[in-house]
Amino acid sequence: MAATTTERELTPEFLDSIHESFTSDSKNLLAVNACVRNDVHEVLTAHSVTRGDTSHHTFSHVVSGECKAADQKSSGRCWIFACLGVIRRDIIKEHDLPADWELSQTHLFFWDKVERCNHFLEVMISTLDEDVDSRLQHHLLSDPINDGGQWDMLANLINKYGLVPKTAMPEAWTSCASRKLNWLLANKLREFASVFRTQCGVTDGEDTFAAKAARGHKVRTLKAEMMEELYRIICIHLGTPVTKFDWSVRSKDGKSFKRYTGLTPKTFAEKFVKFDVNDYVSVINDPRNEYGQMYTVAHLGNVVGGAPFATSTRPSTSSATLSPTQSSTTSRSGSVATSASSSSARKASSTLPSLTTTSSAARRSTWTRRPASATVRAS
Repeated sequence: MAATTTERELTPEFLDSIHESFTSDSKNLLAVNACVRNDVHEVLTAHSVTRGDTSHHTFSHVVSGECKAADQKSSGRCWIFACLGVIRRDIIKEHDLPADWELSQTHLFFWDKVERCNHFLEVMISTLDEDVDSRLQHHLLSDPINDGGQWDMLANLINKYGLVPKTAMPEAWTSCASRKLNWLLANKLREFASVFRTQCGVTDGEDTFAAKAARGHKVRTLKAEMMEELYRIICIHLGTPVTKFDWSVRSKDGKSFKRYTGLTPKTFAEKFVKFDVNDYVSVINDPRNEYGQMYTVAHLGNVVGGAPFATSTRPSTSSATLSPTQSSTTSRSGSVATSASSSSARKASSTLPSLTTTSSAARRSTWTRRPASATVRAS
């Protein structure tokens, strides 16, 4: 019999009645005995669905040389893990390494933090004349640094800093849980942006050549001091970067052993990595902008002096009409990544038109590799 009460408070009489109602049902007592000692999810799973094909899936098509999945843990490094997961397959196959062998994600993560801090400071310097209450400044300062990234940012890091095995720079506590580091860096970057404004901003009567020269010198002096502090913070959280290392390789069967000494991240990438990140560009579907064009997003990037963000727009249905010479694979998000040379895209990227907004459409991109004969339009 269901307990009832007209009181607003939980009275002892009402609590006694609902307790008696619960304990009088043997099914409730059985549930208590089962769930107190076991995972509720496991207890509630019907035994009939744990047998046969309903729970033990076998795929009709299996990718050869499949590697063990890597874990980005509590961080936004999916873009780094995705690329390194592709690159490591060839290394594992060539050297007969275990399926769980990995390249160091922390190596690229470290340099991305350093470069992104520098990129943000440069953007703040270039927009010193912008009204501090402008929408642009609000956008830039709302999220000065985070873990996310896209293809050109990754290519810039690998081109400049190379790659290393995970044994050379393993995971740090903060690389697996980056929220507090991002919070600290974001607040420091906002602080430094304010310093630029207060110490290097343009004031009335100071727009002479001499004033501009003095202001430029002050900006560069301040930025050097800021980067030294930011670098110290990143090193403390992620460890110091790899400069030279040795790599010992033993095959899975234990019969082959090799040791490579005196490697640098750049020489390791040149010697052992066959995947060329410069052969790929991003492709997005953004119907607000004209298809078949290369676009960029203002102030989006990490490495100052590297290739800026460049993406090609194409209809989402265009994957059905890809050239037979293009190889295509399905990404984890279900979109199609196709293979194509991006050299012309990188040459034209400095004059690319911007997307109409900086919305998340630019982030939902896949990698594309076009035939060498393809042309890039940057109108």
